[in-house]
Amino acid sequence: CYGYYLLATGYADIMIDPIMSPWDSLALIPIIKGSGGVITDYHGNDPVTGNSIIVASSEIHSEVISLLNP
Repeated sequence: CYGYYLLATGYADIMIDPIMSPWDSLALIPIIKGSGGVITDYHGNDPVTGNSIIVASSEIHSEVISLLNP
């Protein structure tokens, strides 16, 4: 949770969780989106339907997805 807090407050750029349950990611969605971040699964899809999570600023999120999915 601390990593998501750091991202939402501007002290981190990326937070990745390879294993995340939907009930865990649901609480993060309004916090991350409200702070201007983007939250998806590893493939850039809705985090609720996946089992992983990538959170990053809107400026670099698509680049992170591209690097993780060559």
